[in-house]
Amino acid sequence: MQLPSLIGLVFVGRGASRRVLEKANFVLENRAMHQGEDVVIYRTRRDAREF
Repeated sequence: MQLPSLIGLVFVGRGASRRVLEKANFVLENRAMHQGEDVVIYRTRRDAREF
């Protein structure tokens, strides 16, 4: 797929899930509420991904 970026939403207390995204070149972008839960938003851009 030719997507410019991908995002990942992780519940704030899920440290292991956050580390997985960071190892996959995702960068912490923001903190938000999603369906009443605190989440952090990670993003990776096409130029940061290896194919």
